[in-house]
Amino acid sequence: MKNVTAVLLIALLILPTTLVAYTFAIPHIQAISTRIYLDPSVYAYDTTNATVGTLFNVTVKVDDVPPTPSSSEPTIMGAGAWQVYIEFNDTNINVTRWYEPTTDPTYLFFGKTDSPLPAPPDPGYVHLSPGMGRTQVAGSLMPTPPAQNGTSGPGPFKLCILTFNITKLPDISSGSLRSNFHIGPADTYLLDTDGTDIPSNVEDGSYTVVYVPPLPHIFLENTPSTYEAVVPKPFNVTTLIKNVTQTDYLIGVQFEIHYNSAYLEVLNVYNGTFLEQWATHGTFWMFFDDPNWHPWETLGRLAIGEILMPDDNGNYDMPVWPSGEGEMATVTFRPKVHTSWSESLTPLPLFEEASFLDKDGNYIANAPPKPTEYTYNPLTLPVIAVSPTTSIASHLGENFPVDVTITGLSETWKLTHVEFKLEYNSTFLNALNTTEGTFMSPFGSTTFTHEEGAGYVKASIEVTPSGPFPSGDGTLATITFNATSRPPAMSDLTFSEADLVLEDPDGWPVYADLENGKYVMHERLVHTINAGGSTFDVVTVSDARVDPVPMEFDASHRVLDFNVSGWGIPAFVDVIIPNDLIHADPIDNWWVIVDSTKVTPIATALNSSYTKLTINFDFTNEPVFLIGTWAIPEMSASIMALLLMIATALSIGSASIVHAKRKKFTLYK
Repeated sequence: MKNVTAVLLIALLILPTTLVAYTFAIPHIQAISTRIYLDPSVYAYDTTNATVGTLFNVTVKVDDVPPTPSSSEPTIMGAGAWQVYIEFNDTNINVTRWYEPTTDPTYLFFGKTDSPLPAPPDPGYVHLSPGMGRTQVAGSLMPTPPAQNGTSGPGPFKLCILTFNITKLPDISSGSLRSNFHIGPADTYLLDTDGTDIPSNVEDGSYTVVYVPPLPHIFLENTPSTYEAVVPKPFNVTTLIKNVTQTDYLIGVQFEIHYNSAYLEVLNVYNGTFLEQWATHGTFWMFFDDPNWHPWETLGRLAIGEILMPDDNGNYDMPVWPSGEGEMATVTFRPKVHTSWSESLTPLPLFEEASFLDKDGNYIANAPPKPTEYTYNPLTLPVIAVSPTTSIASHLGENFPVDVTITGLSETWKLTHVEFKLEYNSTFLNALNTTEGTFMSPFGSTTFTHEEGAGYVKASIEVTPSGPFPSGDGTLATITFNATSRPPAMSDLTFSEADLVLEDPDGWPVYADLENGKYVMHERLVHTINAGGSTFDVVTVSDARVDPVPMEFDASHRVLDFNVSGWGIPAFVDVIIPNDLIHADPIDNWWVIVDSTKVTPIATALNSSYTKLTINFDFTNEPVFLIGTWAIPEMSASIMALLLMIATALSIGSASIVHAKRKKFTLYK
C-alpha cells in the first residue's frame, strides 16, 4: 500500500492513545532497530550559568530508518510520519516552543514538504498533574506518497527541536533540581509511508540544575526588585552594578532585559553614572530596543552597554579603577494594556554571555543577577454612562434631560480631564444645551466647554484639584434634548470612542468602560369622543404613530378604529378605554383586528372604570379595529331634538342672567 492519504497520516499522528501496530510477516528480512533519542541526552546547569528565564534547546533524533520500498523488497517502507511525546517536571522547567529544522540537511524530511502538528511554535504543552507536564508534536509528509518518497537510512536524522525555559532554581537547602525527559513509547513512534508503525526503541534524557554559592563578587541588580502596578502609568527600573573591586579592572558592562512587548513598551533609556565617574577619556554608551525580537512569543529585548574609552594609543592609564556600586541605566516602561499579568525584568547577560569585561578584553566571573519581578493588577475601571439608559418622550416638542455620568472612579487614577462626544440621530432629536454636572467641582476649580452640532454633543471638563483627586460617582454633564418627530422615532445615544479622552495631570490615559443609551418616543394622545350625550377620553400610548386624533367610534358596531404606522419592527400600542364608552364582558372577549389579522391583546382592568388593551405587532401602516361586546347606545333623533331645544333654552336663559348681572353691576357703579 504505497498510496497513503493525508487524512490517514494526520489522523494517526494526533491519536492521544497508543497506536495499535499491525504485525505483518516479513520473510527473509531481519528487523531494523530504530532508535528515537535526545541529543545530548543530559542537560546540566548550575546557578552560575542559569537563571529563571534561561532558555535551552532539546533536539530529538532518530537512527536507522528502514529503506523505502523496492522491487526486490516491496514490503519495507521508509518513514512518512513521526510523533514525539515527552513528559517532564513542569515545576522546574517548561516548554515554550518547538520547530522543525527544515533547513538542516540532517532533518528527516529535508528537501520535502510536511505538515507539522500542532503548528509551531505551539509545543502542544499540557499540564498533567503536580510536577508533571508533557509536550506532544508530530510531522507527516504532505502531500503524501507517492507524491513524495519516504525517508530512510542509518541517520542520525533530526525530528524536531524543543525550547525549554528554566522556571525554578535550587537554593542552598534544596541543592539541586532535576527533571527526566521521559519519552513515552506508547505515543512516540515512526510511521512508514503506508501509515504502519515502524518498531523503534526510545531513550530518555535528563535535566539538572545545581546550586552554586554565589561569589562575593560583581553582579547586576534592578531596583525596585519587585514592582506592582495598578494603572497604566510609566514606571522606572534602574539597573545597578554591585561588588566591583579595583582588581577586576572593569572597563565594560553589557546586559539585556527581556519583556513582553504585548504588555509593555520602552519609552526611554537613560545612562547611569557609575562608569562615568572613573572615565579619564569618556565612555561609549549605547542601547538597542527590539520589541519584536521573538514575535511569535511577543518577546521584546532591550540591550544596554557601556565601555570606558582608552587613550589615543589604545591604553588604559586610569589612576583609579572602578570599584563599589552604582547606576548603569534607568529604563522607563509603560504598560500598554489594562489586564492582569506578571513577568521577569531581570537584567541578563548579553547574548547569554558574561556581562562584564576587563582591560584585557576578558570576561569577568560574576554572580547571577538578582531577579526582578513585575506584576500588573488592574485597578477597576470607572464607567462613563448615559443616564437614564433609555430616555422616553411622550409628545412632539417635549424637552427632556440626559445625564452623562461617571461611576466607580478611584482617586488612584488621578483623573483631571474628561472629553466626550455623544452622537444621536438628528432626524428625531435636537440638542438644545449642555451644562456642567456636579461631579468635578467639589474637587477644585473647573473649566467647562461644550458644543452642540448636527447629530452630536461635545463637552470638556477640566479640574485643577485643590485637594484629593476626583473619586466616586456623579454627573459630568447634562444635555437637554428636544423631541422633533412623532413616532416611530428612536435613536441610539452613543459615545464616540475615538473622541473619548480621560487623562491625568501628566496627560497619561485613564481607561474607562462605556455604557451607551438610547431614546424612544412613546407618544401619548388623548382622543376625545362624544357619544350618547357624553364626552369620553380614550388615551393611546405607542412607539408607533396613531392616527387620526380622535380615533373613530362606531357605537352601532361596538368598534373603535384607528391607523398605526411604524417601521415593520415590533411595536406596541396601549389603548386606555372608558368602560362606559365601550367594553367587553368578560374582559378577554375583546376582538382586535390589525389589517385583516386577528391579534390577541393583553387586556388589563385598570379599575372599575377603565380597561387597558396592549397590542404588540410589527406595524408598517395598518388599520386597527377594537371590537367590544357592549357600547354606549346612540341617541334617537327625537331625543336629540329635545336635548337641542333644552340646550338652546338654557343658553338663552344664561345669557339673560349674565346680562342682568352686568346691568345691575353697571347701575351700582
